[in-house]
Amino acid sequence: MEAFEHIGLNKTISYGNRVEVDEADMIAYLAKDDNTRVLAAYIEGLGDGRKFLQTAQTIIDRHAKPIVVYKSGRTQRAAQAAQSHTGAFGGSYGICRGAFKQAGILAVDSFEELVAATKALAMQPPARGPSMGMISNGAGPMVNAMDMFDRYGLEMGAVSPGNIKKMEDHYPAFYICNNPVDVTGSASSADYLFAMERMIEDPGVDVIMNWFVFQDTPLDEGIVDALSDINRRSTKPLLCGAAGGPYTRKMALSIEAVGVPVFESAHLWIAAAKALVDWGKICS
Repeated sequence: MEAFEHIGLNKTISYGNRVEVDEADMIAYLAKDDNTRVLAAYIEGLGDGRKFLQTAQTIIDRHAKPIVVYKSGRTQRAAQAAQSHTGAFGGSYGICRGAFKQAGILAVDSFEELVAATKALAMQPPARGPSMGMISNGAGPMVNAMDMFDRYGLEMGAVSPGNIKKMEDHYPAFYICNNPVDVTGSASSADYLFAMERMIEDPGVDVIMNWFVFQDTPLDEGIVDALSDINRRSTKPLLCGAAGGPYTRKMALSIEAVGVPVFESAHLWIAAAKALVDWGKICS
């Protein structure tokens, strides 16, 4: 996690057993801070749930800042432990999640998802829809990610026949040119760039998702410049994934330095996409 989670962190608040200040006061303060773009919260329970939801809705409406919440204390036993820990009653998680949705709060299911969603929202624009365009030189993580689409409310984008034909004419015959695009272990940075350009212009794609296997030697460090170029030109969010050792971590940091987030598992890659899709629905 360490090398992959270099997020610009402006302010943190750890309040423990509070007395007079509650969660609503904290998010209201952060909403007015010009250096804070995304609000992320781990919550066990709420002292005044109605106040928190009303404050959150005002922040989203007036400041257009996303609020991401990981609410723990979901079972009765865990809620009792949370009550003794922070003095706040956890309540029914089903009710909490419904209230969060109504207020425009983005709910996630783990601390890792909280970090992934926050990173994506801080670095990329909201998605206009749920259609993913996927490119990889190693198809396994894409298949893994596609298995999660239904759970996360995502779908595979329908790439136009014209763009499929452009890729078929450009690539070797053994590349798979439908969506997902498998540029195989022979892929270079230029191969990724060509596929991303097709995704930019295709109306059937809302989010461009690359997965990199940096152990495949044709994929060179030029991919950083290619991603920087696409990130400048595209109004669609761009998310990347990669798993591996020191060289992969080095490449991930270089990619994030040009404004494109990188995630080390298919699960977090997809959780990030969901956050951008959900925030896009709220912004539209």
